[in-house]
Amino acid sequence: MKDVFGIQAAVTASIAKSLSLELDHGSMPAPIAAPQYAALDLYLQGRYLWNQRTEESIVKAIEYFTQAAASDPNYGLAYVDLSDAYGGLGFYGAMPPQVAFTLAKEAALKAIQLEERSAEAHSSLAFSILQYDWD
Repeated sequence: MKDVFGIQAAVTASIAKSLSLELDHGSMPAPIAAPQYAALDLYLQGRYLWNQRTEESIVKAIEYFTQAAASDPNYGLAYVDLSDAYGGLGFYGAMPPQVAFTLAKEAALKAIQLEERSAEAHSSLAFSILQYDWD
C-alpha cells in the first residue's frame, strides 16, 4: 500500500510506452506529489467521517484533516477537505458562519498555493466565497 503511487506512475508510463505516445513534458503541468503514507491514512479516515455528514463526524473529520496536513504540509487535498468541512459546519449552522467560512477560505487558499491547478481547491474556495461573501 505504501508504494501505490509509484506503481500507478509505472503503470502509466508502461501504457504510454506501449501505445507509442510521445509526451511533451515541457507543456505538461508538474505532477502532483504523492502524499506520505501517514498523511494519506489520516486523510482517508477524515473522508470517511466527512461523508457521514453529521455535526459530530464533521468535527472529527476536521481533526483528521488537520493531522494529515500537519503530517505532510504539502498535501493539498488535506487542505481542500479541511476547507469543505469548515464550510459544511458554517453552511449547516453548527459553527458561526464568519468563523467557519474564514477558516474554510484560509484552507482553500493554502490548497491553491500548494496545487495551483487543483480543481478541488478552486471549487472549495468558490463555495466559501459564494456562501459567505455572496459573490
